[in-house]
Amino acid sequence: MQVILGDPGTGQFSVCSYRHDRLAAVESLNRPADHVAARRVLAAGHSPDIGRLGDPAFSLKAFAESSEIFQRESVPSSRSSS
Repeated sequence: MQVILGDPGTGQFSVCSYRHDRLAAVESLNRPADHVAARRVLAAGHSPDIGRLGDPAFSLKAFAESSEIFQRESVPSSRSSS
């Protein structure tokens, strides 16, 4: 199943492809925020519910940023005190 984000008529859209109810691929045209977010979401194995994509207010970027796996952890400094 495929869901389109954006408006193909404007030349700015992304096609989200689902396989077995999981996001499997995203192809973006002139939507760089979707492209970057899709790479992060797919790499982490996360998948927005397909029903959410039909909401005009849905943002793949916001979904990626809100996913817990993307919360940055503070990494202790490796500097040694001499």
